[in-house]
Amino acid sequence: MRLTCIICLSFSLSLFFPSASPAKENDSNAYQLKVAMHTGSFIAYELSSMNKPCKQLKLFKDKPNHRMAIELLIMCEAFEAADFEVHMQVSPTPNYYRALRDTNDGRYHTIAESIWSASLDNYHALHVTQDVVRFGEFEKGVYTSDQHPLQQAKHNTDIDLKQYTSVTFRHWEHDYNILRQISGQVLTTIKFDSLLKMLHAQRADFSIIEFPIEDSLQFTFAGVTTLPIQGIKVKMYDSRVFVISKKTQNSDTIFNALNRGLSIMRKEKRIAPHYIRQGLINHRVKDWKVINSPPEKHIKPL
Repeated sequence: MRLTCIICLSFSLSLFFPSASPAKENDSNAYQLKVAMHTGSFIAYELSSMNKPCKQLKLFKDKPNHRMAIELLIMCEAFEAADFEVHMQVSPTPNYYRALRDTNDGRYHTIAESIWSASLDNYHALHVTQDVVRFGEFEKGVYTSDQHPLQQAKHNTDIDLKQYTSVTFRHWEHDYNILRQISGQVLTTIKFDSLLKMLHAQRADFSIIEFPIEDSLQFTFAGVTTLPIQGIKVKMYDSRVFVISKKTQNSDTIFNALNRGLSIMRKEKRIAPHYIRQGLINHRVKDWKVINSPPEKHIKPL
């Protein structure tokens, strides 16, 4: 009886504390990875019901996809390109910085999204991959409510946004600093639907938002429709990378496989198309005027 209880206890503990060491699964060796993902995306893609996210995760066909899901698929594809089998256990986490901190502490192996390189200055327990999104490759539109007077401006590229109020999240450092540069006042909020409602009520005039896949570039969420000011955009002067916690078992092996897979994908030009298909790298705006300047620090050559 005592032996049986010990076996039961060991099995129960293994369910709650999976290791990063190779595990036999479906007659093949697979590395177990604990992955943090923003709660909103975790719920939207029903990750709680997936035993094998790399094989089961599908992108939406009838609405915009979350960047986190796109990048989780890129990560899966990189491991596959490196012929490195992984089994992911994806868990919800409230926000980007919580996920980053917990991964740095070793609670997770990685995060189901890329990380701004400049965000990593204070995180020293992370392996950092080569660029997933290259420096300056990521851009955003200057979005207002569809009824805002700025949508009626005749010479959009000459608009002085210093006369207007913007809104974003304070913890989105890149967005916040860009808006401090181009707008007269920056308001902050804590939820994306609140941001859109502030634009709809014209409590704020504009924000910067990732371009969607639609030809119109219209972005609708939480019942609020927004449109970009035609002809202008902002550039994110940073690169995005994947990270692997150095405090997890087999971190060197896992990191080297991920980086090797990304190298193969980059050589075969298989990374950028993921972002292009979803509009995040958007050729419709390639000739639009960039209205922000690089920050004084974290400058890298294009």
